[in-house]
Amino acid sequence: MSVDSKLLSANDRAVLAAVIKIFVNKTLQEQEQKEDDNAWITTRDIAELCDITIYRARHSLIRLEEFGAVTHRPMQKKSALNWKPTGKMT
Repeated sequence: MSVDSKLLSANDRAVLAAVIKIFVNKTLQEQEQKEDDNAWITTRDIAELCDITIYRARHSLIRLEEFGAVTHRPMQKKSALNWKPTGKMT
């Protein structure tokens, strides 16, 4: 299943673009450092890149996860999440 970008709001598209940009940068660093954990992206990183609140970023990320475009894992803090793109985007 891939995500039809026409179904996403402008904010969702901006957040998805930020996830991909940060993930690519972190993946390149990971290849140099050999640390897989660095590839996961915080909600705060995404919010700062999009210049939106973490709550708005998280809302879009949860919506993007419903479409299958991103996936998450919990962090040590119960309310915090890390994100990665899934590769299911059009």
